[in-house]
Amino acid sequence: MREISHLDPRYTEFMYLFADYTQEQVDAPDDISDFYFNDILEDENINDVYERVAKPCKRTLLHSFIANLLNGSHQYIIKKAAELECDRFSRLISHVELQAPPWLNEDEVGDHKEELRKLCHAAITRITPTVFHLLFSDRNFLFKFQQRVATYIRTPEFQQHPQFLLNDGVVKRISRQPSWLKRAVFFRDQGRCQLCSGEISGLNSPNISVHLDHMVPLAAGGSNDPTNFQLTCDHCNTSKGKKVIVAPARFEPYW
Repeated sequence: MREISHLDPRYTEFMYLFADYTQEQVDAPDDISDFYFNDILEDENINDVYERVAKPCKRTLLHSFIANLLNGSHQYIIKKAAELECDRFSRLISHVELQAPPWLNEDEVGDHKEELRKLCHAAITRITPTVFHLLFSDRNFLFKFQQRVATYIRTPEFQQHPQFLLNDGVVKRISRQPSWLKRAVFFRDQGRCQLCSGEISGLNSPNISVHLDHMVPLAAGGSNDPTNFQLTCDHCNTSKGKKVIVAPARFEPYW
């Protein structure tokens, strides 16, 4: 069990704003073309996107998408209208427990744009896990995100990435799902099959078979990225096959 001291802080002031912006961009293929969408999946610390497409990585494609999207929008604002957004930048930087510099005002910020860009990058690095935490709980959004990812996966031929692909545009199935991924999906989906809503926590029966199902099947361009998995029972998983079946996300009211 993780110690309380190891729990990550939840930066909420900009969380919903940034989550809404991320969702809007996933929902708007006219604003972000499939070609540009693929570029936003790149990560400055990981060389090959296909490494994460083929094998679950804790630094998910969604983490990279959120960070790149927010960094791009803030860089644009800094370039075009930094003087008008000083208060916003100051709040963002202070909110993630960084020190807002004294030059962050409309009279002086024009001479410090590169420093401001680095500060915003550091702030976005801190807030990205918070935005991811919120969006990862929304399975409807994750399905739309993975549908966009599928357009990227269906492009390459087997000979380009034989270590990752089974056929042209089809990622290999992983032989073993990591325990951290199983725990995360089980916790998020609250021990219920996401297709039939059946309770599969194992609390009521010792003979429950739990599956992690690809929301977008590998045969349809799906990935092994953590954001493409959902919890299902044995019957729903085996009867689904290669079909794309995603039931609406459900929840049990608190009262």
